[in-house]
Amino acid sequence: MSLWDFGRSPQATSQALLLAEALRLGPTGLPTPSSLPFGTFFGVYGVGLIFQQGIVSPVVVMDVKHVGKPFEAVPLTSVPMAKNALDTVFPGEAENWAANVFALGINPPELHISPADDLLAPNLGTCGAGVHWDHSHGVLTAGHVGSALAAAAYSKGVHVGGVVFSCNPANAGAQVGADVALIELNPGVPLVTTITGTTQVQPLGSLFVLKRGQQSPVAVLGKLEWLTLPSANGTYGDVYLTANSVTQAGDSGAAVLLQGTTQVVGHVIGGTPGMSSFIQDITYQLRAIHAHPAFASVTV
Repeated sequence: MSLWDFGRSPQATSQALLLAEALRLGPTGLPTPSSLPFGTFFGVYGVGLIFQQGIVSPVVVMDVKHVGKPFEAVPLTSVPMAKNALDTVFPGEAENWAANVFALGINPPELHISPADDLLAPNLGTCGAGVHWDHSHGVLTAGHVGSALAAAAYSKGVHVGGVVFSCNPANAGAQVGADVALIELNPGVPLVTTITGTTQVQPLGSLFVLKRGQQSPVAVLGKLEWLTLPSANGTYGDVYLTANSVTQAGDSGAAVLLQGTTQVVGHVIGGTPGMSSFIQDITYQLRAIHAHPAFASVTV
């Protein structure tokens, strides 16, 4: 699901997309390979849209120490570091570019990995949506969980399959990417799932995060064109921002359904404790998988 589909506001979406590219690439438009987005020098973690004061508005997600108010949207013009960033990429026009844009302060985002979870492939995480292709079947998870091709995958101590595809933006700097891995299940390992397909979600849409036998409800606050995680030196595309945090380390790869349906919206890739969980869009992830000829037929 693109930012255009999510926002349904040409003016706000256009502004968000232009800001996203400007703050990712900087004034030269040519970031050093493996360097983080230009905006990170000013405390920027991501750019997208947020549902604020009854309308969809552009948002710049920043380190809370620069914004002051934790997880509360404030006018971008009230944040000096944000204004410095805009002065650099839009000399003399910062005020115009900041009009009707909000800043949202969060703690540094982090990937969700920890012990005692349902999947080891080779890192620890959670099984996501079940998929089929050709004569095979398997499950999706986060790319930073299934980070090594041919790595064995274990669930509850049992060898269930292996990683056959992995896309992991970590250590790719400002290059935006999908965080998804495909685990092919061993012959005889059944795929038991109630997920029947994919769907999209709009601002304030209600979701369920499926993790460790639980369904955690959460609402969508906004969507980012990209989100950077400095600790991973990676930038992640098409990421939903939730209104509160319902995930923790070890939940990466968990499937997220649209409430009241059996259709998947995306998978958990990370979060910022006590504030928000981050979900990467399923269509974006499948596009990365389908680009590999061997997995062009993968479907949920």
